[in-house]
Amino acid sequence: MLFEPERHEPLVAGAWDETRARETIARIVAEAERVFDPDALWPAHPLDGSPSVSLYMGAGGVIWAIDFLAEQGAAMRTREWVTVLEPLWGRPRSALEGHSFFAHGFLSGEAGIALAGYRVTRDRVWVERMREAVQANAANPTNELYAGAPGSLLAAAALLEQSGEGALEAVVGETAERVLAELHFEPEYGCRLWTQQYGAATKMIGLGHGFAGNVCALILAGRASALDADIERTLDATALLDGELANWPQSVGPPRPGRTAPLVQICHGAPGVIVALARLEPRRGSRLEALLRMGGELTWRAGPLAKGSGLCHGTAGNGYAFLCLYRLTGERVWLERARAFAMHAIAQHEAERALHGRGRFSLWTGDPGLACFLWDCVRERDAYPTLHAF
Repeated sequence: MLFEPERHEPLVAGAWDETRARETIARIVAEAERVFDPDALWPAHPLDGSPSVSLYMGAGGVIWAIDFLAEQGAAMRTREWVTVLEPLWGRPRSALEGHSFFAHGFLSGEAGIALAGYRVTRDRVWVERMREAVQANAANPTNELYAGAPGSLLAAAALLEQSGEGALEAVVGETAERVLAELHFEPEYGCRLWTQQYGAATKMIGLGHGFAGNVCALILAGRASALDADIERTLDATALLDGELANWPQSVGPPRPGRTAPLVQICHGAPGVIVALARLEPRRGSRLEALLRMGGELTWRAGPLAKGSGLCHGTAGNGYAFLCLYRLTGERVWLERARAFAMHAIAQHEAERALHGRGRFSLWTGDPGLACFLWDCVRERDAYPTLHAF
């Protein structure tokens, strides 16, 4: 079995309704602005734990999403966020997820806050702060997108692309070389892999914490060509196959404790692999293109995630795999599948909100991420927040 059916639920969705999607986006942004508190920021959702300032699950990500959606004309912005961002940077590093190797990272800490800071303010001070965060994170042993050097590489490459600031060129180049140097051939698996250190050594495959996420960062940094055929070889060697379906395990070899289930979500499994690698634009008919298509079929067959409507472990995140395949192939069936997941995600969001009596204010796990997905379904784009859109 390539997925666990109990982690998913049957697709229940009416026809695509753009008006309902737009109304949901507007409602999410309006509520986020309405409940914001200058001191407490946003209340932590019961499913998210303690309040955070991170791009992933905290204030940095919510501000990023509001600014992005307002810039796109998808929602109205009624607050001024420039003055809010400065105190986020000044907070004690222990607040950045409470662990030293999370403090400087892309989704977990300072690099992500710098990305949001520059988006909102266009102030060069955030360029220098990004450079500092990337250098401080260079030796991070997690070696993945969420907290490690590959993630801060992605953030710096994105900011370099936006700002054109030469001050970032050297740190992007140096960090890319460091990331590439950590990729090693593993004879047991017949391919090259990165090793992550989360208490124990493990070799993960997916977007959030493994091979696909590191390649995603190298793509943005303009260094993916250095991998040549390694990307296709590694995906082929590690794929779990069943006929025309493909998924990828959380890791090969010894897993992290309790991390053996075959997942189908952005951080681990086929959807994240597709979102990370579809922008390589593999040759039509290549093995890599076939594997990405097979991963898309598996994501559709598995159905929406029962965990909720958001990006990282939710229906909206998996829906982005279909948008990426739509851009890659031009086949409208993938857009239709994305929009079916969008309607299901709206229903999940409404049920979640009724259950808890409030929204979930985080980019990667909550309502702002859903709003970004709905907007991309409206405009037929695959700009995954903070991975493809900055």
